[in-house]
Amino acid sequence: MVSIAFASGTSFGVLGCDYAGVVKEIGVDVPARLRSIGERVGGFVHASECVLVPRNDLELTIPVPSSSALPKCLRSVKSLGADEVFDYNDPDVGKKIKEATGGTLKHAIDRIVEAAKGTPDIISAALSDEGGHIAIILRYGSLRPGVTTQMTLAYKLLGRSFEFPGQRMPTEETTKRGKDFAKLITDILATGKVKPNPLLVMPKGLASVSDGLSQGQKITHRIFDAL
Repeated sequence: MVSIAFASGTSFGVLGCDYAGVVKEIGVDVPARLRSIGERVGGFVHASECVLVPRNDLELTIPVPSSSALPKCLRSVKSLGADEVFDYNDPDVGKKIKEATGGTLKHAIDRIVEAAKGTPDIISAALSDEGGHIAIILRYGSLRPGVTTQMTLAYKLLGRSFEFPGQRMPTEETTKRGKDFAKLITDILATGKVKPNPLLVMPKGLASVSDGLSQGQKITHRIFDAL
């Protein structure tokens, strides 16, 4: 992880959280030999910040399929080596996960946090009778005895203060963890064992957004196609 240039509110701020590209320049605060000109990099930022994390020529994303595309997605995941796959629309999915794990699951991540979709209940039901721990991205309390929840923000790993809302300050622990994770992810990608989602460029620009939602692939909509 290298230098971060905070650019909130500027004309050239970065909109969005993830990015990929090629190193063109290296700042004076970057440790020697950490990065090199021409190296492909990718990572994430908070709002209009900029941070570099090395990567291989891979793209890691998770599609959000509609119910009609879900069977295709489940087959795809299974073909990549997943031991078990589950339909989150299944009302008994939490129970089925618990059965598949022999009631030993104690750690989970709720990266959706939608009460309407029942994600808190699904995950709580999947955990061991002894309880467990759920990492969450939006705050909610425990739904059953023995289960704890902890809200976390990936932006804490970037080593800079940010607003979300209110001022959030980095710590030595979270900054070190961010650097460790960056190295770990880079090493994993270098093995070539991580498979990207199938790519599909949709025609007609944004006019084909609704069609893309049922594909179960990494979708690209080119704005100029609709012009």
